[in-house]
Amino acid sequence: MFGVIHLTMDSFTVKIADQQWELDEICQLNHQTFSEEIPQHGKTSNGFLIDKFHSENQYVICIYLNEIVGMVALRDNRPFSLDYKLSDLDNYLPLNSTICEIRLLIIKPKYRNTHVFLYLFKELFDQCVRKKYDLVVISGILAQQKLYRSLGFVPFGPLVGGEVKFQPMYSIPEFFFKSKHYLRTLKNKLNIINALPGPVTVKNKVLEEFCKLSESHRSSNFHEIYKKISRSLCRFVNAKEVQIFTGSATLANEVMLSHLYALGEKGLILSNGEFGDRIVHQARCQKINFVEHIVQLGAEFEIGHIEQLLKIDPDIKWVFAVHCETSSGIVNDIPGIMEICNRLNIKILLDCVSTFGIIPLNLENVYMVSASSGKAIGSHSGLSMIFFNSLLHIPEDTIPLYLDIWHYIRKNGMPFTMNSNSLYALGAAIDSIDIGFKYKDVKEKSLWLRNQVIDLNYNVISLESNALHPGIITIRLPQSINSLAFGKFLALKNISISYGSDYLLKQNLIQICLFSEIVKDDLQYIVNILREAKIFFEG
Repeated sequence: MFGVIHLTMDSFTVKIADQQWELDEICQLNHQTFSEEIPQHGKTSNGFLIDKFHSENQYVICIYLNEIVGMVALRDNRPFSLDYKLSDLDNYLPLNSTICEIRLLIIKPKYRNTHVFLYLFKELFDQCVRKKYDLVVISGILAQQKLYRSLGFVPFGPLVGGEVKFQPMYSIPEFFFKSKHYLRTLKNKLNIINALPGPVTVKNKVLEEFCKLSESHRSSNFHEIYKKISRSLCRFVNAKEVQIFTGSATLANEVMLSHLYALGEKGLILSNGEFGDRIVHQARCQKINFVEHIVQLGAEFEIGHIEQLLKIDPDIKWVFAVHCETSSGIVNDIPGIMEICNRLNIKILLDCVSTFGIIPLNLENVYMVSASSGKAIGSHSGLSMIFFNSLLHIPEDTIPLYLDIWHYIRKNGMPFTMNSNSLYALGAAIDSIDIGFKYKDVKEKSLWLRNQVIDLNYNVISLESNALHPGIITIRLPQSINSLAFGKFLALKNISISYGSDYLLKQNLIQICLFSEIVKDDLQYIVNILREAKIFFEG
């Protein structure tokens, strides 16, 4: 007899049937499949079909919400079912094998495009290993030959069966656990697929910097490395200067706004989503003199209208915009805005948090730009940067020290404590990135994934836009599907997506981001789980 083993995968439980209700439901499943769906047997009055080997079978079952959604039977007593179909069965099989037979593979229609099939076979072959069976035989339905072969099954002998034909096949546990389908699907589930905009998955070279002893930010070596990394950062985006801060990019935006406050000039803030709105809120809190131009989430700015706003109000001396509005994935037309601002001698300030490290940037004509270490550039969060060109001077003691970029400049960039490991990790990330290759790679993968998501009938927002971020796919779920529950469902499948932020929850949005390196097999796994989620939530 087989031991009673419970294997929980996600919200499914795979086990050997040992309860009476389970055995009863197995007989009902038999009837539904082999008397109603595939009429190999006559219908019974009680809806039960009891297999002729029922008392000898060991049933591996998959349970979801107290319902058996899949099953398969194992039996090791000869003669097998195949013995009755092939009189010389042993002549086709390897010698000296300890054999069992697999029969009665049933998966309820609603779950046939999920991983239930694979869950059953994993437990089945685990059982074979425990019981020291080194060979299994099966009559594989012809329509599923490709699937069986991908799981390590080998065809042998002639076709068997009557009106419905089957191909005799055999396999061994080693074939299954080394099969392409198992390695690609189940083993991938042991690793979390990072489809977040941040924190991102970092390379070993970056991780190594966090294993080293920390250095004092006052040491000469630290200052030399700081200067070197600063030069690398400036070359990376074609900016004259950069200041690195301990804190998130929201802090960097506060510093930029504080600088604007000290200048005392009126400005224009553009917003087409959550992060533009955040800058508006920060500016109000700092009592900055500005006007705002707000369009709806997912909409693009009309460059002609922005030019009119600037010409109507000649007191406007600066424009602050988000390069990519992460909440929708729209990449705003910064070249168009820059052309107007340069022509009218107006400063432009940008939040490039979601584009730094994934989209090539040329910041030579931008006044100030914020970025972060913890996004696509490929390091851990905790540091932010402001790139700047020809920064106007402001007097000392005008604004709080921590928000005064000129205080940092006067102190050679290092007035306060900074973690050396974070800084050196950022340097390692900059040195190891090929921005041209990354942009092309992410763009190709995103196009493929976006098309797959559309084919699954998900509502991808801003689809008609020609200005989509290559690494952000934003999906608006129907009201019948809660985005929080959906995100948690994917988390159970070891896929981390963006869904928990207030602005996403409020609009019932989820986002799949390719800021971390995601291989093609993992992308296919995401598609498979999105298909499974459709079935789970929509029925």
